[in-house]
Amino acid sequence: MEPPSIAVIIPVRDGAKLIHRQLAALKAQSHKDFEIVVSDNGSTDDTVAVVQRQQSEFKSLRCVDSSGTPGVAHARNVGIASTEAEIVLICDADDAVSQTWVEAHVDTLREFDASTGPLCLTVEGELTGSTWFNEAVPVSLGHKSYSPGCNMGFRKAVLNAVGPFDETLRRGQEDVDYGWRLVVLPREVVNAV
Repeated sequence: MEPPSIAVIIPVRDGAKLIHRQLAALKAQSHKDFEIVVSDNGSTDDTVAVVQRQQSEFKSLRCVDSSGTPGVAHARNVGIASTEAEIVLICDADDAVSQTWVEAHVDTLREFDASTGPLCLTVEGELTGSTWFNEAVPVSLGHKSYSPGCNMGFRKAVLNAVGPFDETLRRGQEDVDYGWRLVVLPREVVNAV
């Protein structure tokens, strides 16, 4: 059985000074077989040029233009729409994923429809020892669980069933909204897709 195809989506706007850290972290992954889609949401700095300079270092690294509508939700939606991969992972340009990040998500998505993981906090690039959501999936407003936008994974069929991120939520909470919609998705629909 052929392993599932995997895409890592990185929404970004004006990330030229930081995205190299995330790309270096993705280059160091224990699982190497994935594409990277940088969804540029109208950068006015050298973000696209920084990414293009690193394309030869990856199996597949490309930029897509998501400047049509401002916001991370739109950037994620454009990135997701641009790939046919069976597994979609999403991280942020100003973070650095752990060395086993792709592998952990893929292993989880063999059994579950969505995945997330702990967030290790840093100050000026140095680990603080503080971790968010180390023991359980986060819950927003004491209501339902969700995946933080900087560390989420899905089967593409589930993304298609849930629909796109809500682009009207431009000041945050689009990840919470998405998680809540995922939680209430009928189990039969999830299993049928």
